[in-house]
Amino acid sequence: MLTTTETSGPAPTEMRSAAVAALPEVRPRRVLALGVGRRVAVALGDAGLAVALDPSAEDAAAAVRDRQVSAVVHVPGMPVADAVAARLRMEPAFDEVPFVGVVARSRFDEVEVAFATGVDDVIAADETALLAARLQRLHTRAADGVRLPAIVADPDRRARATWGRVLRRAGFDVRFAADAAGLAEACDARFTGMRGCVVADGGTALAHLQAGGDLGALWVICTDGHLPAALASAAHGRPNVAIHGQDDPPENILHLVNELREPRLGELRASRRVLYGAPVRLRPAGREEGAWGMTYNLSANGFYIRTLCGLPTGTHLWLELRPPGADRLVHVEAKVVWSKPFGAFGRPIVPAGMGFELVDATAADLESYASGYRALLARSGVPAPHRM
Repeated sequence: MLTTTETSGPAPTEMRSAAVAALPEVRPRRVLALGVGRRVAVALGDAGLAVALDPSAEDAAAAVRDRQVSAVVHVPGMPVADAVAARLRMEPAFDEVPFVGVVARSRFDEVEVAFATGVDDVIAADETALLAARLQRLHTRAADGVRLPAIVADPDRRARATWGRVLRRAGFDVRFAADAAGLAEACDARFTGMRGCVVADGGTALAHLQAGGDLGALWVICTDGHLPAALASAAHGRPNVAIHGQDDPPENILHLVNELREPRLGELRASRRVLYGAPVRLRPAGREEGAWGMTYNLSANGFYIRTLCGLPTGTHLWLELRPPGADRLVHVEAKVVWSKPFGAFGRPIVPAGMGFELVDATAADLESYASGYRALLARSGVPAPHRM
């Protein structure tokens, strides 16, 4: 049985922004709190959220199946909390539930480590008011439309669960295969007719080729940096094959699938978007209080930031981040040009977050950002980032 701490009180305003107060609020369900301590749990309860503190994995999974849970809040790096969170991520029922990491200190290094564990957002322990406001405004998923097919093929069950979770949350109809035989069976007429995508480890992809299969679908091959010669030869020069590093954030496969499905987008944009993950501090222009996010990709004149915070188009923020290769942070002003709420399907296929356009910065900070972007673009292999 889940036990809850429930109190009621006024809900704080997200980032103290009047613009956010205009967002529609959703009646909160239960929040599962893992390892956050009673102080944080009570603060969430005082904000009007129903909190289940340190439930077992079995109780948590049962609550989600009954659609009682709106979010999981945990402290990355705590062994017990990490173990429960990892088990919950293996449950398909948790695909529609965001995970929020709580860090002890509001520091760039701690935020980066927390995002690397697979959470959807990160909040400092002393920012519980911000956390409560964010959880109260979670998007309610609309009725599903046509879901694009995808196959995840890997002998490791945890890897299959990780890739499958990312794809399902982006709106894909995911099938699973543990080996090349299962992959061949999953590649039926519906899959090929709808231009499905395959996410597979290098060993399974090679076995698929050796068994007479081909690389005719959209392929993302996950590798530790070494591809067998036969697989590298078969994939070389193919515009429908992309490579994903096993140590890269799993959400990066969505960027690669976007590039594969619509290769001309890169040519039509003013500048190509390139994957780049780094913590970023964002706050309303002219204010002291702020929040954390994680960059997802960069372009010459903007970037996309992963966060559960959704702000109206045109909102101006101050942001601090470290550009690629830079030895110091830069401070820029940027405006929101679009956002994607958590749980929303449809294009573009990206995690929840916001897209920003650069508005202003000092000449030195603009050059630091521009040079970092140029270096990242050169390393990515223009004109097709991460493409074989």
